[in-house]
Amino acid sequence: MNSENMLVFGAGYIGRKIAEYLKCPLMRVKIHTYQDIEEQIEYIREKGYSDIKIIINAIGYVGENSVDDCEQNQAETYFANVVVPMLLADYCLKHNLYFVHIGSGCMYHYDYETDTPVSEEREPNFFDLAYVRSKIAIEKILLNRIMTNTQRILICRIRIPLDDQPNPRNLLDKLLRYDLIIDANNSITYLPEFLKILKILIAKEVRGIINLVNTGGLYYPDLLIYYNYLAEKNGFSKHNFDVIDYNKLGVPRTNLLMSVEKLTSIGIVPRDINKDYKQCVNNYIQNLIKRRDAEC
Repeated sequence: MNSENMLVFGAGYIGRKIAEYLKCPLMRVKIHTYQDIEEQIEYIREKGYSDIKIIINAIGYVGENSVDDCEQNQAETYFANVVVPMLLADYCLKHNLYFVHIGSGCMYHYDYETDTPVSEEREPNFFDLAYVRSKIAIEKILLNRIMTNTQRILICRIRIPLDDQPNPRNLLDKLLRYDLIIDANNSITYLPEFLKILKILIAKEVRGIINLVNTGGLYYPDLLIYYNYLAEKNGFSKHNFDVIDYNKLGVPRTNLLMSVEKLTSIGIVPRDINKDYKQCVNNYIQNLIKRRDAEC
């Protein structure tokens, strides 16, 4: 797999991570029309990337502060999350390119007492938020092309990205902004693991929907307890929080566990998030120390 054959659209949190890891060009210009795509790819070819074979779509609108913002910006939400991926998929179909779409696993109601981890085959059933409805819509459109053998497409469902680098979109940073933390186990995408697996999936040209999450579920209070332990040990303030029943949160959200059996069946076993989160926090604190030292 040659990094010069790949192109990432979407210069947000996930797109930048993918382009940096795969060492491939990152398209930062907003897409409004099919012609925009043609012009951008022609531009990148003139820069020496003349043999593009794979397009990775990481464009998406998730709201400025949270997915609740999508309710007030539904036109922007549907355009970024449905129309733009369709345009990119159309371009890939016309030019016989492999299309990789970064989707979402936050599409299900889930009962921890009766449900089993959600497989790729289960029909999405969470329609409470515009953001989620847009993600369901584009997945169904792309899945139809996959099922009819119309197009080579991989849909990677990620969920609640966690990383060892401070960033407002990082789960750990988000939790550090909240005083109330829910008590549910959730499937998580640990980004260093995600990037390794994504590279393998692309090299194998896997098609279809893949739940690209870690094995197991993360209990958010455990993450913050360990963060507080290392933070105080290294001269940072601890984060005070209370644990709340997720059913009493008062806002529509998905809390669920996702199956990784499909990944395992193709020879890829994601690491257990309960083994990874401590290393994640260790690295996160070290990055905070580096930032603090640089400011001195």
